[in-house]
Amino acid sequence: MEMHGTMLSTASNQWASRPDDERFLSLADMYKARYAKENGDVVRQQQCNMAEFRAFYDHNDELMLEHRFSATDGGITLIPTAWSMQQLCTRTRTPYPALKLWQNDGNYALVEEALNHSFKQRGEDMQLYHQYDNILQPQTLHAATSERYTRIFDYEVIERVQRFTNRSSANWKVPGTIDWSTGQHVSGDYLGSDEVTKESTTLYAGDRDMFIFLVDDENPIDLGVTRNGEQDVVFPGFIVGNSTVGYKPIWMMSFYFRGVCMNRCIWGAQGIKEYSNKHLTNVRQHALYGNKNSTDEFQQLSFAERLGKLETQQQQGRDKTAKSIQGAMQVEEFKDDEARILKLRKIDIPAPTAKKIVVNFEKSENYPILTRWDMHNAITAEARNVSFQNERTKLEKTATKLLRMVA
Repeated sequence: MEMHGTMLSTASNQWASRPDDERFLSLADMYKARYAKENGDVVRQQQCNMAEFRAFYDHNDELMLEHRFSATDGGITLIPTAWSMQQLCTRTRTPYPALKLWQNDGNYALVEEALNHSFKQRGEDMQLYHQYDNILQPQTLHAATSERYTRIFDYEVIERVQRFTNRSSANWKVPGTIDWSTGQHVSGDYLGSDEVTKESTTLYAGDRDMFIFLVDDENPIDLGVTRNGEQDVVFPGFIVGNSTVGYKPIWMMSFYFRGVCMNRCIWGAQGIKEYSNKHLTNVRQHALYGNKNSTDEFQQLSFAERLGKLETQQQQGRDKTAKSIQGAMQVEEFKDDEARILKLRKIDIPAPTAKKIVVNFEKSENYPILTRWDMHNAITAEARNVSFQNERTKLEKTATKLLRMVA
């Protein structure tokens, strides 16, 4: 069996690490669970200053944070989670590993002194996100972020994905698995049916972040045959992630793939497109409604439009997509690295970057760049490693230009 493209372990890492209570069988169940924990009736976002807090341990040796001055509720006591404690330590420049070590050794007075000194000395504004269902009892502190942090709730993202899948004419669902005896991906009748199990699901959500991986694996795009004569088909898929508490940015990945195994490794992924945005000023507008000032066409789209673009490729643009990829797989063969680098130079990629693209791709994929489709994937693979958005966008546009030349 010959399977070109990249192996993505993104979903597999989630599959291997999520506990049972963070695995969901449907988007509806996932939305219901996150909404119950994130809606405004049970949680509150609150701006305050570090100097207004005092750290102490209660009679059960549990760390508490007392908000000493509050004009709205007269004070509140918070219990930090492990994640919010790390955020507090980062903001106060207090070494979290040292605090954990002191706490484990029972040196509670030293922990209190370190935190209270940092609160007083730093004295910066911050934004808290905490439970607010019974202020007479200590409440859970879920996040402690900067005042610039702009929160996008997990349930908002899940709702938009759910709305998209419900309206879509494609059959987006939890993926099936590869039949390794034939090397073919076998679709499952998923997304809400009894066949999805806690073991097979790709819908995850916990207190730190959420993760959705869906595919339309019943309508393959036929690319013809591989170099060894096997039938080659790909399917569209997408991944969406977010973190209400600042653990990760809101992000999206779309791609074509050839198969998903039971441990949720994605095999033969190509045409990968990624989008990511930190939870800072304007992120709600840019992530959910689109950034009209961006030079990247994909980022100009709203959240729903980005997902809808996949459906357009899947339904309306199937023949054009297949023709474009098929042509790129056959149009041009590069005999050696010198020819590959020369081609990249001709499309305005600097020599050092061109050499890096060729070497990195052939090293990671373990086969040479022979066709224009290989070259397209080599460029997009390199773009994913570029930190600066303008440079990354420029590379991605160059890769797209190669396919347009064929189409």
